[in-house]
Amino acid sequence: MKATSFLSAAAGLSLMLAISSSGHAQIVTNGTFGSGTSPSLTGWTDTRVGGTTPGTGIQAITFVPSDTGYGDNIPDLGTTNTGAYFVDDNADPEELSQTINLTGNQAYDLTFDLFKTSSGANNAYGFTLYNDIGTAVLEVTNSDLATAVWTPESVSFTPGSTGAYTLSFSFFSGAEPAQDVVLTDVAVNATPEPSSLMLLGTGLLGAAGIARRRFSR
Repeated sequence: MKATSFLSAAAGLSLMLAISSSGHAQIVTNGTFGSGTSPSLTGWTDTRVGGTTPGTGIQAITFVPSDTGYGDNIPDLGTTNTGAYFVDDNADPEELSQTINLTGNQAYDLTFDLFKTSSGANNAYGFTLYNDIGTAVLEVTNSDLATAVWTPESVSFTPGSTGAYTLSFSFFSGAEPAQDVVLTDVAVNATPEPSSLMLLGTGLLGAAGIARRRFSR
């Protein structure tokens, strides 16, 4: 009887944890632009307006060893070893985008990481990277980023209605030679409401207390 009661309480804990974590299901497809040593832009639409030198558009690359083609030393980011490389000059813009489905009046966090390369850091002209997710826009310029280190970026937003939204990154670069940037770990996660967190916490404490009392009898 003691063991049965304890297991029932443990099952309740597991269920509440599962409910909590379900709100953080990944929404973005291929936010790391590949897997392991297999870089890919699968899931993203690559749109290019302008762009010269090298004029190859946005590239999916690996970090270790780096394949920017300019001798950059890009450290991997935890388990992430692939990303999207914005390298062209005169981009007006070069854009990565995809459609994601969001729930109206639900709070979300968009997070991603940027790396300004050493090979382009001393170039005379800069870049601006615009992130747009329909209800929120984040602008990052070359002067906002330290060189040769990963910089985390984030923006919170709440769409007004349920439906499909376009998540996009638009890269505008100056004349030749312009600086370059790498993007990876793009994620959109629902943010739990404070009331939901309070309810979850109360449930966890209550279930733990029941388990402790019954197990001690």
